[in-house]
Amino acid sequence: MVSFFPAPYPDELLYSTLARYYLRSVNASPKAALDDLFGSKTVIATYDLPSHLEGLVSNLPPLSTHTVEGFIERHTLLPLYAPFLPPERALLVLNSMRSHFKGDIHNRVGIMAGVMPIYRYFRFCSVCLQEEVRKYGEPYWHRLHQIPGIYVCPDHRVLLQNSTVKIKGENRHEFYAADESNCLSKPVAVSYSNDTFNKLLLLAQDVELLLNAPLESRIGEWYRKKYQSSLIDRGLAAPSGRVFQFELLREFNEFYGTEFLTAVHSNIESDEMSNWLSGIVRKHRKTFHPIRHLLLIRFLGQDVNSFFSNDQSSKPFGIGPWVCFNGSSNHYLERTVKSLTISYSSDAKKMIGTFSCQCGFIYSTSDPSVPHSNKLSFGKIKSFGKIWERKLTELLIKEKNSFRKTAKSLKVDTNTVINHAKRLNLVSLTKKDDFEKNNHSASNLAYKRAVNRNAWKTLTKDNPCSSKTELRKALPALYIWLYRNDRKWLDKNSPKKKRINPNNKRVDWLKRDKEVLLLTQKAVKTIFEKDPPVRVTISSVGKTIGLRALMEKHIKRLPETAAFLDGQVETVEAFQIRRVLWAVTKLESSGEYIVPWKVIRLAGLKIKTSERLYTRIEQVIKEATLKKLHGRKLG
Repeated sequence: MVSFFPAPYPDELLYSTLARYYLRSVNASPKAALDDLFGSKTVIATYDLPSHLEGLVSNLPPLSTHTVEGFIERHTLLPLYAPFLPPERALLVLNSMRSHFKGDIHNRVGIMAGVMPIYRYFRFCSVCLQEEVRKYGEPYWHRLHQIPGIYVCPDHRVLLQNSTVKIKGENRHEFYAADESNCLSKPVAVSYSNDTFNKLLLLAQDVELLLNAPLESRIGEWYRKKYQSSLIDRGLAAPSGRVFQFELLREFNEFYGTEFLTAVHSNIESDEMSNWLSGIVRKHRKTFHPIRHLLLIRFLGQDVNSFFSNDQSSKPFGIGPWVCFNGSSNHYLERTVKSLTISYSSDAKKMIGTFSCQCGFIYSTSDPSVPHSNKLSFGKIKSFGKIWERKLTELLIKEKNSFRKTAKSLKVDTNTVINHAKRLNLVSLTKKDDFEKNNHSASNLAYKRAVNRNAWKTLTKDNPCSSKTELRKALPALYIWLYRNDRKWLDKNSPKKKRINPNNKRVDWLKRDKEVLLLTQKAVKTIFEKDPPVRVTISSVGKTIGLRALMEKHIKRLPETAAFLDGQVETVEAFQIRRVLWAVTKLESSGEYIVPWKVIRLAGLKIKTSERLYTRIEQVIKEATLKKLHGRKLG
């Protein structure tokens, strides 16, 4: 049990508090301090998700009010991850932090290594440091400043800087405190555009909200439905939930820009078929980093507070009931419509709402304001219903109203009344002169047809070289009348469409082969130099040079290119071995102990690898170890 324990500062990492304890204690070594604090000398100094916290709380002074939950909630990074984890996994991580868990808690969180690379050094805000020294007499490590993707202090709006203290210290059992000697302020070398800086600031503010307002854990399906609902409202998904991935990717990249997405390790190539953005809006089969959730939430026009507090599903046409436009009913322009069906028009790129009233009146519109207004504009009536048809019959037959008066009573256009009267065979029962009054008499129609035909013939005779489209532009009113009233004659007496002979230029495949070969050689070299490794295939080469379709469909017509690729294209096993060699090199450069499970994880291989590949991994590790030992002997 310890005799004293420093009070944690606001937003201070528990790691930082333990480091300040070590500075003030009289312990001879870091392990002696661990024994006093945790009752164990094997605890690893972890900055973000520490374990053994029950042991720590039990060894604090008797009057201490600190709890495991308080430490986790206010001084670790679990509040960043917990909302995006299924409840059972969040509880598993929490219990791992409580207990003497000997494994890697990050694996239980489910965030893949390398997705969002951790910083190499602890980071600090130069203004925060000055204020802390003035207020507390010492600086400390903020948990917000250490989160990957956070570059700006939201309180002072300045870029964060690197200290000289490594996050993975020289001694993994020792806690290193912040001080003015290891946090030297200096001009920041990197600079961002104003737009990128503002987006980095918003991201930092969202993460700060997330850390300070612990939210309940939710399953991936909850997030998928929330995202799809917002995408439907934005016109980026169909009402069925199908996401328009190409449009989403294009608008997402335009919204954030390459500079910002590269800074937060979340950029996506436009031709990348499988990417984190397409995965996060589908069924969640894996865990996505909180930063990427926040990027999507902000893109959808929300922040942390609004996103988690608003639990409503998509309602692009608002909340019903909606207005009925049935002029024959006693509820005209009243909110009696309770049935709404939403569909998506791929032509108009809009959602269409179809509103059905119990009176049988059905109308559709893409304008969200229409079903709440007193006028059916920008809409279409799909069915008037039996009540309307009975009223139409009554007005025309029993009351012998004119078409115009009937239309006024039913709140529709006169032509609508005429068309439905003809459909219901009511025309013969109405006054003949009334029908002729609204539809031009046969003699007048024949006369007008003859005049317009003669005018069209004169136009074509005076312009023998003009096309049908050019004639239409010359006299648009004439063309429209004939198109509507005499279409067969118009088609027969108009210039025929000219056939355009296609320009069949034959491809010089010999020349094309030599050109593609040069591009392919450069592309293969580029792919082999990529970090992390990318498999060399015909598709990956074609994608790199922008000729993927040509390479996949016509490779047989490019013999020299095909022969070169035959010696360069990698089998799955060859690519796996190359990834293993890359992973071993990475682990060596970071100073980590090389073991098979680390190599498999970093190389992105399946846990159950083939026996042959596992033997090869062990062989590579053995060679790397011997090489390292040999180097030390020579030194």
